[in-house]
This record gives sequence, structure tokens and C-alpha cells, in this order.
Amino acid sequence: MNVRRLSSLSGAEVLRSVVADVQQLAEYRYRAVREVLGRSPIGEVAARDTSRHALHTWRRRFEQEGMPGLLDRSRRPRNSPTRLSAEVEAEICELRRRHPRWGARRIAHELVGRGLESAPAPHHRAAARTPGSGAPFYRLVDFADDLAPPTEPAWKGRWRQVESWTRG
Repeated sequence: MNVRRLSSLSGAEVLRSVVADVQQLAEYRYRAVREVLGRSPIGEVAARDTSRHALHTWRRRFEQEGMPGLLDRSRRPRNSPTRLSAEVEAEICELRRRHPRWGARRIAHELVGRGLESAPAPHHRAAARTPGSGAPFYRLVDFADDLAPPTEPAWKGRWRQVESWTRG
């Protein structure tokens, strides 16, 4: 669906168009599955704008669940066993705001000192050097960095001086 067209529609109209798109997708999948169940070779059906793997998945889900099995499913994980508690997340964000120069290791040390959470295992230390990877603790510290108010780098004013010296 065209994005410009969606922006000009009301909320109810957008909802109706999205529902229509979902129904069209389910009907497309149903027609493909029906062809496969009617003994058409999967390779021929898949050659028309889909993959063999998707067709096998749709067929299996259709046989187990019927038409609802052909709808898209959420990819969200059912649980997050390593997720930090809300209390620890709030404390990390607060420490990051008060001490913007502290890194993940120092914040972990402070949390242990306050008895909130045990420090991450030593094998997670590499995650502190690699932003966006490793334990959820380090990902949250990176996220807290984004929440901190931007500060002007100490070298910014001196850089302008260097530029004026070099231009002569």
C-alpha cells in the first residue's frame, strides 16, 4: 500500500486497509497451499513468487490449524530470561545520568556495592568493549548513553583554533 495514501486516510480507514491486506495475504497463501494439496509439485508453485520452505511451512500450519495458521505470526520472544529487573534498569539510568563518564564495568561495580545485582560474569567483559553485544546489562548501559543529555566535547573549541591556524 502506498505510504502517501495511508497518510491521507483516517484511523478507521487505515485499519480497514491493513485488515484487507492481511486477508489478501492469507488468501494468497491458501491458494498456494490448495495447489500443493491438489498434487501440484511444490517447486512449480514456489516458482511463482515464494520459496519451497515457506510453502512447506504454510502447508504444515494449514493442516494443523486451518486458515488461522496461514496468518503472520509475531516474532517476539515468549520470554526473556536474562532481562534485568525494572529497579536495576532505573538505577543504571540514574547512575549514567549522574556520572556520564562511567562505563559498564564501573556501573556494574556500583550495583554490586549497593547490593542490587551481582556483577556480570567475567566472560561478559568483552561485551563492554563491543557496544550492542553481550549481556543485557551492557546493552542497557549503551541505551542509557543515548538518554544522557548531549555534552559538548572538550576539544571542540580548540579544533576551531587549529582550523584558523592552518588556513593561514
